[in-house]
Amino acid sequence: MTERCRECGRPLGYLMQEHHDKPGLIDSLRGEGGEAWRVFVTIAVCVLVVLAITGASQLVGGSGL
Repeated sequence: MTERCRECGRPLGYLMQEHHDKPGLIDSLRGEGGEAWRVFVTIAVCVLVVLAITGASQLVGGSGL
């Protein structure tokens, strides 16, 4: 028998499942996971955006910096 979520009853193990006790990305940015978690997620998103922009500029053929 598969494990099920205690709150919603859905089977666990799906790639995109919701956990009611853990905030998602948007919830984390709103501060629902605590202040330290919000800061960590904000920094991580900023780093990913910078890496994406840098990678895109390298693919296009830009010289970067």
